[in-house]
Amino acid sequence: MRPFMRPIIEFCISNLASGTEMVKEALEKEPGLDVVEYGCLGNCGECFTNPYALVNGEIISAMTPEELLEKIRVLVGLEEEGDMGIGQGEEEVEEQGMKEEARKK
Repeated sequence: MRPFMRPIIEFCISNLASGTEMVKEALEKEPGLDVVEYGCLGNCGECFTNPYALVNGEIISAMTPEELLEKIRVLVGLEEEGDMGIGQGEEEVEEQGMKEEARKK
């Protein structure tokens, strides 16, 4: 019998400013996920252009942090693909994003 392995989601510290900090915080609240932050994941081209993370070693990127969260949640089985409702954790991402925007003004 193969042991169950928890999904590993890795974030680059240099990419956190592009919004992945909120994604990381939302995923850290999910039981059954290992969420890790590293100084560098060695994907500088992707890191410079888009919010991204590694999920079980695979690069997952998106145009927005909200889209990245949805893609990761689908990939690890927390929600169904195409689920148009706000998933658990996404509300926090949107709320934190609004707070960040307000601080910038």
